[in-house]
Amino acid sequence: MAELLPCPFCGSSSVGLVDKKDTQGRPTYTIICVHWGASINNYSTPQYAKKKWNTRTPKERGVDNG
Repeated sequence: MAELLPCPFCGSSSVGLVDKKDTQGRPTYTIICVHWGASINNYSTPQYAKKKWNTRTPKERGVDNG
């Protein structure tokens, strides 16, 4: 599986994958930054959650590069 990139908000490497169940008992995966609290939620596989975390655009990250 791909490594998680640092948090795009604070640069912390304290990010991790959390697995849980949705209301119908299906597994869901969330990536969260322990330091900043940024997260992406409820993806169906850990691989897809990691891909989404690692490929967010600056706008999705809430960063104004202008």
